[in-house]
Amino acid sequence: MTFFDKNTDLSKMFSSRTLEKNDVLFREGDTLGDAYIIKFGDIELQKHKSKIELVTAGEIVGIFNVFFDNKVRMYTAIALTKGEVFIIPEEYLKALLDKSDPFVKYCFRTFLPLLTRFSDQFENKVSNDTKVNKLDEENDKFKKMKMTN
Repeated sequence: MTFFDKNTDLSKMFSSRTLEKNDVLFREGDTLGDAYIIKFGDIELQKHKSKIELVTAGEIVGIFNVFFDNKVRMYTAIALTKGEVFIIPEEYLKALLDKSDPFVKYCFRTFLPLLTRFSDQFENKVSNDTKVNKLDEENDKFKKMKMTN
């Protein structure tokens, strides 16, 4: 299910932006801003310069700030290919949220802490896995040195 049906002409509702390969749509840590619906092209989401997700045509990025009352962007969005996005103004998103049922707002606002905890756990796991891999590599080198001596 999508908010817009197949007959909705987004170009009549929103302006657009053309992206070239390697253009940055927004950066992790940026303050509040607009959201984007990808018209065409591939965009990579990164956290701490590590790939998190690939998003493509029809997907939306950049809504966390407004819907989850987050003050900064959680990811960096970089165009992997030439593309185009529809710009969903921050004010439009805020107006949608202001009109929504209080329970819906509550759900959005309480979901972010869960998402943040999950993200932190993922980062810790990746960091720990990297440390374990480095220790394993050092251990293997030590074993090889010991065998040759």
